[in-house]
Amino acid sequence: MTAAESAERESAPDQATAFRTPWAAIALLIAIGISAAAQLGKIPPLAETLGVELGLSLVTIGWAMSVITLVSVVFGLSAGSLLGRIAMKKGLLVALALGTAASFAGAFVSSGSGLLAVRAVEGIGYLVITIACPALIAFNAAGRDRALALALWGCFVATGLALMNQLAPLILALDSWRSVFLAGAAMQAAGFAGLLAVSLEEPVRSEPPRLSRLPTRLLAEHRLAFANPAAVGVAAAFFCFAFLHVGFLSFLPLFLRESTGMSAGSAGTAAAAVALIYIPGALVAARAMRRPETGIRVAIGGFVVIGASAAVIYGGATPAAGIVGASLLLGFAGGICGSVCFGLIPLSTPVPDQLRLANGLLAQFGSLAVLVAAPVLAFLVDRGPAANDWAASIPVFAGGSLVAALLLWRLRQKILSAANP
Repeated sequence: MTAAESAERESAPDQATAFRTPWAAIALLIAIGISAAAQLGKIPPLAETLGVELGLSLVTIGWAMSVITLVSVVFGLSAGSLLGRIAMKKGLLVALALGTAASFAGAFVSSGSGLLAVRAVEGIGYLVITIACPALIAFNAAGRDRALALALWGCFVATGLALMNQLAPLILALDSWRSVFLAGAAMQAAGFAGLLAVSLEEPVRSEPPRLSRLPTRLLAEHRLAFANPAAVGVAAAFFCFAFLHVGFLSFLPLFLRESTGMSAGSAGTAAAAVALIYIPGALVAARAMRRPETGIRVAIGGFVVIGASAAVIYGGATPAAGIVGASLLLGFAGGICGSVCFGLIPLSTPVPDQLRLANGLLAQFGSLAVLVAAPVLAFLVDRGPAANDWAASIPVFAGGSLVAALLLWRLRQKILSAANP
């Protein structure tokens, strides 16, 4: 595509009839995102089995859950601009091929170090997918359809986690945990084959940067992003959300089995429902964000609900039905909090050209939260006064919720002023 054609396409929001949205291609890109999120979520249903068969501690399993985001922590902020200098479809194909190979190799590991190495390689593919897919969706969707297409994309993590929470116990019942990794490889391979068969338009590519200038570029973009205190504040609130929400989901199947005596299948179904209830929470947030002040207040309330729900869930005196109900409430509140943070990022960025940096900042903080959440919570639970002392994580949920609520409250005036100059 030429630069002129690219510019015309990017102006399509003002020309709703300029072209039709290729919904089949959009659906494929969303499915690829779901498959990537399924790789992110394939360890939690296997936690107990991996602990027994590979002799792994709960902390090592926690790192296996989260290390897939390590690459995103390091390169998340600048990966978007770097990826914009190659053909995104080609980059996506490479990412899917890498993910397929890594998940296939994971089926044959025999140690914790091998598992961690495989998961780190999977993280490269995960980063590219989570940047390239929404960019291609936004560029290929017609102006009238772009908001809907991106809203559907925004549910890919919850859907992928729910899918794996259902699929993994079924595979375990029939075979071993290694077949779950083979299934993950098959998902990525199917995405690769599907992507080969579709045609996608891409924005004009920038001139590739010289390798010698990459470190300077990365440092400059980080300095520019961190010079925006409003964006940093929203990203910090998002860190709290991602830490609490993903950390909670990471151990939910194991916790339900230990605390309620549920079977693996029942625990997986409950965990899938908790992951999916994020979606209606996100829809509530989208409606509330029509007025940013309302959205901020709703998100503050959501963080309060997360802290209170965790106390009910991990308190030790709640019956099984109450635990599941409080878990659903926590998942719903998570959908509100995460989506409001996404919606606040454009309002926190006074310079439109810096929006990609603010989004990269959000991705980097979120990836860091996912990286450390499971290991930190596992450490607290494993080192508590009692064996598998889940109550030891209650102060973390209470403190994280409080910090996020205070951040949003203090930022509200600056953000609202930017939204209504």
